[in-house]
Amino acid sequence: MKKSLYHKIVSYLLTVVVMGILIFAITIGYSARVTYLQMKQNYQNSLEVLSGEVDRELGNVATYMQSFLGTTYAQEFCNLPGEAFFAEQRIRETLYNTLLLEKYVSGIWIYSDTTDREQWHRNADRSTYEEGSAIREYYSSRTNLREEDHNRWRMVTLEGKEYLVYFYMQGEVCCGAWCRVPDLLTEAENLIEEGDFSASVESGAFVRSAWGSLTISSPFVQVEGLSLVLTGEAQFLRAFNLPLALLAGFSVLCMALMAILLKNMRLYLLRPIRELSEVIQCIAGGDLDRRVDTENYVVELGEIGAHLNEMAGRIKDLKIEVYEEQLMKKDALMQFRNAQIRPHFMLNVINTIYSMASVGEDSVIMKMCRYLSDYMRYVFSSKEMVCTLSEEIKHLQEYILIQEMRYPGSIECELEIDPVILSCRIPTMAIHTLVENTFKYGMGGNERLRVTIGGALSGNRVVITITDNGPGFPEDIRRRLADGRYEREEAQGEGVGIRNCILRFRELYGEAFQFEIANQPETTVRVTVPMEI
Repeated sequence: MKKSLYHKIVSYLLTVVVMGILIFAITIGYSARVTYLQMKQNYQNSLEVLSGEVDRELGNVATYMQSFLGTTYAQEFCNLPGEAFFAEQRIRETLYNTLLLEKYVSGIWIYSDTTDREQWHRNADRSTYEEGSAIREYYSSRTNLREEDHNRWRMVTLEGKEYLVYFYMQGEVCCGAWCRVPDLLTEAENLIEEGDFSASVESGAFVRSAWGSLTISSPFVQVEGLSLVLTGEAQFLRAFNLPLALLAGFSVLCMALMAILLKNMRLYLLRPIRELSEVIQCIAGGDLDRRVDTENYVVELGEIGAHLNEMAGRIKDLKIEVYEEQLMKKDALMQFRNAQIRPHFMLNVINTIYSMASVGEDSVIMKMCRYLSDYMRYVFSSKEMVCTLSEEIKHLQEYILIQEMRYPGSIECELEIDPVILSCRIPTMAIHTLVENTFKYGMGGNERLRVTIGGALSGNRVVITITDNGPGFPEDIRRRLADGRYEREEAQGEGVGIRNCILRFRELYGEAFQFEIANQPETTVRVTVPMEI
């Protein structure tokens, strides 16, 4: 389906504007995406450094606690009864120094059921007395120790607070340490200065946030199934708010300018072109009085409109001259073709009289001459190129009488004409020529020649048929009639009559005329023309 000029221009403008906006948006989006990924990777690296540092410290503490139980003073403290003053002092000093050296460890302990000795130490800067008491109360319970796995770090919630706790049991001796999870989270949140991030220790998968925020995580090696997670608003993405605002403003401006452009284009270009097109269609349809009002047109279209008005006037004058010339030409052509038919028929009739004279049928010749005289008076006195079917049938009956006199007892002819179509206009002697052709080629066989001339109304078309039981048309003529070659070929000799009949019908009705022939089951000539009164 073809699009109008307006639709094409709108499509092109929209394509250009949308492509520009799209390229702008893609550029901004790509830049934001690259920046987002780079900053996220930087934050991820920082978080992994932190979690790696924590893992190393937790691993070092676990290793130290296991080796600590093998020292001499630890064995004395845990297994030897009696006075162990120096061993207790050494353990207190060792554990205290360990707390000072470890950055994230909040407290540490050791106790022995064998000697019923214990020491609990906490870093006052990282753990409160209440937190230390909660840890001591929980892990002093032998029941809790037996229910939990030892020699690994795990997260424990006591009195609403979260801790990473490790303990190692060797017989009746237990040592351990704990870290406050909020301390780790504070360290994680302090990693990123730009933005408002919150840290947490979580397990499982993490859902990534939408535009403007991000989520990064780093798993702990020493604490199975847990990861350090940071989630918050990425302030660096705010730098793209201005380009996005400019993109939105640019889009609105483009749409507004395009609306103004389309309005003026419709007023000064499309409407004049549409009016010019309408006038051209009217002129093409035959209305040569239509003119274009070019008062409000731009200069270029105004000149086109003025030339179109001038051309319409000239076409009107030329059309009148050409029409008159075509009428004269068509009338002359019809007269020429009709003149070809008349001598053709005369020769056939004279040959018939000659044949009858050779056998001495004087009385029959006299009647034939009388019929022929009346018939020829009509033929040569008629100057009209077109007649009604009623007039043609009247004179066709005289021709049939002549043929019956020529071939007595050998012809059976019937007329089956619907009276409704008797006013139909046809070329003079056109049906006569077709019937004459039937007698010319249908006689001479062993059977009696049966000819039926019919006419009926089919819709708004008149169908005239001539049927006989003769030998039919040669196959070569049927093929040339079917593909139109028969009309285009020059008539020679016997081909003049039927070819000129077809051409005269074509001159009168053009493409509305149809001519068909068939040899089965009987020879049939069918002429179809519009019903015109």
